Amino acid sequence: MKRQQYFIGVDGGGTKCKARVESADGQVIGEGLSGPANPVQGLQPALDSILDASQQAIANAGLAADSIALCHGVLGLAGVNLPFYRQQVQQWAHPFASCHVTTDLYIASMGAHNGQDGAIIIAGTGFNAGMIKQQQYMGIGGHGFILGDNGSGARIGVEAIRSTLEYLDGIRQESPLLLDIMAKLKAKNANAIVEQAIDQSPGYYAQFAPLVFEHAKGNDPAALQIITAVAHFISRIVKRLQQDEPARCAMIGGIAEPLYPWLDKQTQSYLSQPLYGPEMGAVIHARQLFAHKTPV
Repeated sequence: MKRQQYFIGVDGGGTKCKARVESADGQVIGEGLSGPANPVQGLQPALDSILDASQQAIANAGLAADSIALCHGVLGLAGVNLPFYRQQVQQWAHPFASCHVTTDLYIASMGAHNGQDGAIIIAGTGFNAGMIKQQQYMGIGGHGFILGDNGSGARIGVEAIRSTLEYLDGIRQESPLLLDIMAKLKAKNANAIVEQAIDQSPGYYAQFAPLVFEHAKGNDPAALQIITAVAHFISRIVKRLQQDEPARCAMIGGIAEPLYPWLDKQTQSYLSQPLYGPEMGAVIHARQLFAHKTPV
């Protein structure tokens, strides 16, 4: 007797990891959520998050734990655009029936455009952009927190802390945002802030982004400077994507919605609503790759 076949899609980023399990007939039967899954920030923690989210999704579906061996999976992860980290994940002795590793950008595009061609911008903890056109994949950005991510929540947080340090150094005017950053950090001097923030992960810095958006609405000068710079960067990315004439272009991620009003009108008009989320994109891609496999 043949056993059931399942498809699992995993979306792993710098802050969280989502998993989605569907049955062979296309029914969503389980979902899971765990911690960061960017192997650049640590291979084992990323693998642990992938497994945890997947096991949660299996349990949420009401399936036995060993049903994970019946799941054909696609892992869309931040950081695996770098060959070294992709190879590390590919060498994992995974528990799935089949497993394909690709970028979070790829599955985001697959989800946003329901498996069709299109461009995608991910503005979350980190930043990435790119497009799929006639089965060709092109990426922009994705250079990591130190060398890029200028359209990210982490970058917003870093700039907020940097501006606060400039205020404490006497080279920037006081503003409500900067005072709120100090209050959030419970710090009264620059050294106390640096001690807390200097070695932190992108996810740590991204937690300050909502505070910056809140103050930007109130015309705080420091907040406006930060958000305007990020919005201008996104507009530059969109102009680059337009050169390749994608069928659609969507923006997703944790700061996508609050950032949208700050984009210029031309950029706003070019963006379409994503049709589905990245974890759905991973499932769509899993079906494309593995639907032909016969259940055992």
